[in-house]
Amino acid sequence: MEYQLKAAVTEDAEWVNELTYNTMRPWVEESWPSETDQRHYYELNIFDLSDIHLAPAFHGNGQEN
Repeated sequence: MEYQLKAAVTEDAEWVNELTYNTMRPWVEESWPSETDQRHYYELNIFDLSDIHLAPAFHGNGQEN
């Protein structure tokens, strides 16, 4: 499979925030049982143009060191 990097733009925010929610949800729910605390986690970890995000379908497809 060929990969291509794309520069993030503000319009990517909704997709990235949903990606964060879907990939982190099991750990967030286990770490912070309170829905208030979970919301706080997601508020602190919102879209940031400087971060790299990888959809779950592509996790683990790289080479191991």
